[in-house]
Parts: sequence; C-alpha cells; structure tokens
Amino acid sequence: ERTGRLEQIFIRLGEYYDQLVKLRRTFLMGIAWPMLELVGAILVIGLFILIIGMVSDEPPMTFFGLYGVRGAIIYFTIVGLIGGSIGLTIVSAMKGWVNLDPIFSLLMRLPFIGTGLQNVALSRLTWALAMATDSDLSAQRAVELAVRTTQSTYYMRFIDGMKNVIGRGKTIHEAFSTTGVYPDEFLASVETGEIAGSLSETMLIVSRDYEERTKTFFRVL
Repeated sequence: ERTGRLEQIFIRLGEYYDQLVKLRRTFLMGIAWPMLELVGAILVIGLFILIIGMVSDEPPMTFFGLYGVRGAIIYFTIVGLIGGSIGLTIVSAMKGWVNLDPIFSLLMRLPFIGTGLQNVALSRLTWALAMATDSDLSAQRAVELAVRTTQSTYYMRFIDGMKNVIGRGKTIHEAFSTTGVYPDEFLASVETGEIAGSLSETMLIVSRDYEERTKTFFRVL
C-alpha cells in the first residue's frame, strides 16, 4: 500500500508461501525414514534394557548401568524428558513465547547456516527495496520498510541508526555500510545502483539472485 504496488506484493507473497509449502513437504518426506529409525532404535534399546534384567539379576553387561523393569522405566523417562524439552522448545519458538534473537545471532555467524539465513533475509530485503525506491517514498521510509521485511531483529535493530544516517544527507549505501552486518557484494550493488540512478532495477536483479541462492540453501539443508 505504501509503494502503490500491492498487487505485485501479493503475487510475490503467493510465490513465497507456495515455496514454503513445497519446502515443508520435501523436508517431511526426507526426515520421515530417519525419524522411524530413531524411534526404532529407542525402542530396541529399551527392550534390551528390559530383557537383560529378566535374564539375570546381575547381568554381565548393562546400558549405562540400567537393566530390568526399573532400568527401562528410568531410560524411557529420560528419553521422554529430552523429547518433551525439544518439543516444548519448538512450540515456544513457533508461538513466540521465548526470545530467539541470541540463538539467531549465533546461527548467523556459522559458515553454512549463517550464509543461508543471510540469503533468505536479503532476498526479501532487496525485492522490497526495489519496490520502495521505485515510488514516492522517502529514502528513510523506503529503507525502513525494506529492512522490516527481513523479520529479523538481527537487521531491524539498526533501522533507527540507518534513518539517522540518511537524515544527515548520506546515501542509502552509506546507511547500510554503517551497520557492519551486510556483505560486501550487497553493498557494492546498492552503491552501483545509486551511482547509476537505477537502484530499483539493480535491487530487482539482485533479489532474483538471492532468491535462487535461498532455494539452493533449503535444498541442501
């Protein structure tokens, strides 16, 4: 609505959600067999603990000292607590009950994961910046809207500072540079677009490149 290109935004969102559905389906299909193996392994170990306790009151071998009915109960209780903790963490993250910003900031520093997450954010940011700069929005508002599309506090925490830089008569490229979190190739593209007077067109091209990188990242992941 701010950029006057609502229909294009909805088309892009439609493609984005369609891609999410495909990625989720692919992920679930890929993890189904490993999950069956994991559950099978847990049950086999539990059965082993139970059986060796039935064979002998003092078996020659145990599973970390666990054997018999009591050992099986302890084992499954520990497994249940671990599984429940993981499940609770996932649900809490999805519901927004916990602050995941520190974890996300840590992930952003990992070689493969960090680069992939960065590409996801920049694919959104560059496309939104292309739409925002090809409108009557001010540079400050355009940058703010673009950065907010990343939906990541890793980038959004710098919005006020970036707006102040632009307010002092600096360029959009300089505003992004002051944060220290954006890759050099992205900064070079922004600078080139501004110098050439075609920032919107440049960002649109760059966004397609980041989108392809994002798809590759999720396939590998």
